[in-house]
Amino acid sequence: GPIQIAVSCADPATSELLAGGRMLAPGGAIVVGGHPDSSELLRDRPRVRGADAAYVCRGRVCDLPVVTGADLAAALRRSV
Repeated sequence: GPIQIAVSCADPATSELLAGGRMLAPGGAIVVGGHPDSSELLRDRPRVRGADAAYVCRGRVCDLPVVTGADLAAALRRSV
């Protein structure tokens, strides 16, 4: 299935990590952002130490969360 990027964030409207996920997502990827547990993709995917966190998932397997745009870009490069 397509790559899924779940960004657990305090404010989806201003989250730089969510904006980066949308920009970096490969074609066909699903990008979801919101408060922890606000949707199925964000269930049990919390923010990390008060910071927004992105989870890159393939099927039902997700990488460990990343909290910077650079780490998100690296995680997406590994998944292609």
